[in-house]
Amino acid sequence: MRPLLPILVALPLVLLSACSKKNTIDMSSDIVVGPECAAPGDAACGKDGACVLGYCRVPCDGDDDCPKGALCIGTTENLGCQLTWDAFCNASQPCKPGLACGKDHTCRMPCTTSPDCPRGDQECIDEVCVGKLEPGATDAGAD
Repeated sequence: MRPLLPILVALPLVLLSACSKKNTIDMSSDIVVGPECAAPGDAACGKDGACVLGYCRVPCDGDDDCPKGALCIGTTENLGCQLTWDAFCNASQPCKPGLACGKDHTCRMPCTTSPDCPRGDQECIDEVCVGKLEPGATDAGAD
């Protein structure tokens, strides 16, 4: 048993040192998500955040820039990813002002015609903007 004692003492130390890692967080992107804001460039959103429809959001150019399942919403000049509380809608939970509920129960940008949609990859279907490449796009129109 004696020859194993040094190994048993050294093994946990070796494992701990192998597992230790200096975790670094990239602070180069200063984005605050969720607080209310007044206008584009609002300091409440951080230097890289976007004030869209009255809330600080992650800026985006398309749905692919947003977390899975979130849409890129806003105006032509100012787009940001949906927040948790403005993604889902139904009769008892309407969308926040500036958004309309689609048939797929997703809050979307309202429209009358496709040129009203803020992004070129969208079309107006049943009075809401829907991405042309969105799965089930024709089923996403207004409820």
